[in-house]
Amino acid sequence: MNSKSTYPIQTLIVLLSVLLFIPLRTYAQDVLEFDKHVHDFGDMLISDGEQKCTFTYKNTGKQPVVIHNIVSSCGCTEPKWSKAPIMPGQSGKIEVTFLNDQGPYPFEKVLTVYTSASRKPVLLKIRGVVHKKKKPLSELYPYKCGAAGFKSGTLDMEHVVKGRSKTETFTVANLSDKDIKLAFGALPEGIRASVPATVPPKATASVSLTCDTGGMEDVWGRRNFMIPVTVNGAETGNIELSVLVKPDFSDVPAAKKAFGPMPVFRKSSYTVDMVKKGEKITREFVFANNGKEDFLIYAIDSSRKESSVSYSEEPLAQGKSSTITVTIDTTSLPVGETLFTFTLVTNSPSRPLVNLFVSVGVL
Repeated sequence: MNSKSTYPIQTLIVLLSVLLFIPLRTYAQDVLEFDKHVHDFGDMLISDGEQKCTFTYKNTGKQPVVIHNIVSSCGCTEPKWSKAPIMPGQSGKIEVTFLNDQGPYPFEKVLTVYTSASRKPVLLKIRGVVHKKKKPLSELYPYKCGAAGFKSGTLDMEHVVKGRSKTETFTVANLSDKDIKLAFGALPEGIRASVPATVPPKATASVSLTCDTGGMEDVWGRRNFMIPVTVNGAETGNIELSVLVKPDFSDVPAAKKAFGPMPVFRKSSYTVDMVKKGEKITREFVFANNGKEDFLIYAIDSSRKESSVSYSEEPLAQGKSSTITVTIDTTSLPVGETLFTFTLVTNSPSRPLVNLFVSVGVL
């Protein structure tokens, strides 16, 4: 028998094994390990045209996995991926093209990745700022600590699993005409930093901050740490490191996870077309507890201060439904598109964090 006749049969066997495996993986943990979940393009010009990035993944499980679909929150973001089964130990990539054809604005797009490994999709994000013309560093890094400039006074590390550590890199700019020596003062417990020896004039450099939650109190939710900034030995201000600590359910057996609380939302994202600045927008997220135990929301964190959230803090019994209402005030939002992310910290071992999204366009 030649290879031409056996190859279709081998492929069919693999595909059938994946299809038969799907029902058994309904509440399984994610087995596609990504190199990152956020790609920041930084600052770009409209004239730069299309921008591309790649998310790399590896199948760390023991069964084949198929990426069924990837849904983009905007037509300006186009993902490409292989439809073939990803075998155990095999790696692959998702190639993303941002068309960059909608004018100057800050953007953040969400890619929802649906796989055969779990009902819970993987969320990937791209973000950046599009400019009409090149801007000086002082405008790109407006939060100033002496000669050191940052994008914002708050550096958001997003979530950190309780008992583990996470490192993230941020950009700092030297706004002066001379080399500067950048350092951080007395750091809060559990925070470590790595900074370059010097930052050249009118240039940028990377600083790394590590948050180790191992010694923190046994709580979850948003934590903010004030970090003193020194330039050439003089204290020049503070930046805030913001992290979201989530519960660690890694020791919970898979069988228990399958019967634990399970929130299922009718809809997890809304896109609001261009509205006039000053309008208030309200959206409701309806969900049910499809698990066998009571579901509880410990906290809900919003990515932006222009929003408010209301929800029930009472346990939700099996089969019951509830609603989360979010309200957004567009008065102080910038012109263009702004993405609001609402992160639920829950008692569900399968879904300790749930992200809901509202994208708002302001005229």
